[in-house]
Amino acid sequence: MPRIHIWMPDTLDAMLPRGMSRSGGIASAVDRYVELCKRTPVPAFTDAEWALLREALHGTAWQPAANISTLWHRVEDAIGLNDLGAAHPDVNTEALLAQLKNLTYAEALKIVATLEAEATDRAG
Repeated sequence: MPRIHIWMPDTLDAMLPRGMSRSGGIASAVDRYVELCKRTPVPAFTDAEWALLREALHGTAWQPAANISTLWHRVEDAIGLNDLGAAHPDVNTEALLAQLKNLTYAEALKIVATLEAEATDRAG
């Protein structure tokens, strides 16, 4: 395997189990992330709701990963500050926000992973 170099913040390095190498810790974390994404269904949204989510969350930086739990708040801000409700009249924004507020972290992560995969596919 080719050798790669990555940056890992001290906070993550400190969370590795005692005696686990960085490589082992990264491999374990990636494996768990992939498994979590595979086991978590994509939340059900209409095409219009997905369009609003794409627009509201476009360009959002999801690092640190804890920011994913603020997904609903970012959408709420985009609706209020950017008037996305008017741009997406087929979306009941109150119902959408209620649904987003009730997501588990894994479901919010699945939304982020889905949107990131779509953006990567579009970028080609």
